[in-house]
Amino acid sequence: MDGLQKLVAELDGMLTGRAAEAAFNAGQMGYMFADAITFVAEVSSNTYYLADGGYSRLLIGDEGHVLGLDSVSLAAVKARWSDKDVIDAAGRLEALLRAAVTKALDGPGRPQRV
Repeated sequence: MDGLQKLVAELDGMLTGRAAEAAFNAGQMGYMFADAITFVAEVSSNTYYLADGGYSRLLIGDEGHVLGLDSVSLAAVKARWSDKDVIDAAGRLEALLRAAVTKALDGPGRPQRV
C-alpha cells in the first residue's frame, strides 16, 4: 500500500476499531488510490465505505470541510471523529489531498488560479 492508501486505512481503522478489515478494504478499493486526484474524484462522487460493513462513509467536501462523515454513519464512528488521534490522522490525509489538488491546479499546462 502507498502512503495515501495507508492513511485512509489508518483513519478507517481508528474510526471503526477494525484495523485488519480497514487494511483489507483499502486493498480491495485499489483503483481509488491510483493517485490523490483519483481518490478525491472517486470519493467526491461515490463516498468511501468504511470497514464497519459499509454503514459508515467517508466524504469529501461535506459542509465546507475537505473530509467528513456521511450523516447515516454509525453513532460510534461519529463519536470517534472528535478523538485527537482521529483528528490528527484526518488532518494528515486532508493535507496530502490538498497538496495534490493544489499541485494539479498549478501544474504545467493547467490554468493558473487567480
